[in-house]
Amino acid sequence: KSYLRDLAEAGVPVVPSRFFPPGAAVRLPRGEVVVKPAVGAGSVDTHRFSEPGAARAHAEALQLSGRTALVQPYDPRVEHGETALVFLGGRQSHAFTKGPILPPRGAAPALDGSGTFARETLAPAEPDFELWDLGHAALEAACARAGCPVSDLLYARVDLIGGAGEAVLLELELIEPSLGWLQLDTAARAAQQRRFAIEVESALERLGLGPLSRRRP
Repeated sequence: KSYLRDLAEAGVPVVPSRFFPPGAAVRLPRGEVVVKPAVGAGSVDTHRFSEPGAARAHAEALQLSGRTALVQPYDPRVEHGETALVFLGGRQSHAFTKGPILPPRGAAPALDGSGTFARETLAPAEPDFELWDLGHAALEAACARAGCPVSDLLYARVDLIGGAGEAVLLELELIEPSLGWLQLDTAARAAQQRRFAIEVESALERLGLGPLSRRRP
């Protein structure tokens, strides 16, 4: 999640983040904090702390395992859940909300049946245009950093907390995120998945791999 620094430098409002690679002294902000691995999935090893000693111990345990610890101030708005904005081919597609995932202080996340990812409560959403504007700004900043056009992104998910005028980016998911297809009604889901298939075929054409229909055995 070191990309959060790049987005912040580009002017995208993000949750303040400090990174501590193995061997670095862990410095904690005042108040409650969230400590997690800088590379992770499904909120595994993500915990909320009010006691500095426990927070530092968890960060140092991550470091001892060879991982970089990410420390963020706890933002109470996360208790109201997140808004996930889904983009296909760099254009906005749909959105959904995710209920609070972070467990109470001292508790472990409730995991799904696979035992790998935190259990999520999802619902359809119709975000304010200001939230979509923030999502577009995040994609533009990321692509400027990577040197590629936004349209090259087959899919992307931008996770925000807060409402219009105060929202901040929690995560930018560009590698196999859940796209919340089931939060769309049947007709909308079919239309957007068809659009996604066209984006995939166009990407294959750009890469010189030819149309999907010609490549199938």
